[in-house]
Amino acid sequence: MSNKARQGSGSPNTPRKKRALTVNCEESFDISRVSALHEKLTKALNEGRSVTIDAIRVERTDAAMLQMLSAFARDSREKSVTLKWKSVSEEFRNSANLLDLDGVLELPAV
Repeated sequence: MSNKARQGSGSPNTPRKKRALTVNCEESFDISRVSALHEKLTKALNEGRSVTIDAIRVERTDAAMLQMLSAFARDSREKSVTLKWKSVSEEFRNSANLLDLDGVLELPAV
């Protein structure tokens, strides 16, 4: 197989469309998941991939998770990487509001 065939059908200078990262949050979305999620989000940020977070199933979250997500939201704005919220549970929204992070996270309106 030629090098061109291995590279795909586009020319070598044609940028490939970067697939978005979708994060489906579990019921317990807390410090126990911060490290793994931080790694995924950092990789997506460095690759310029947009991120969509679905937090509709979240029943419990904590300050560590919300702080990490807030830092990611800030970094994504600085690097012009899109962060979207598909759905947000009332519990997640209330926790973010208690820490005054709902604005930083740019949660969707109710």
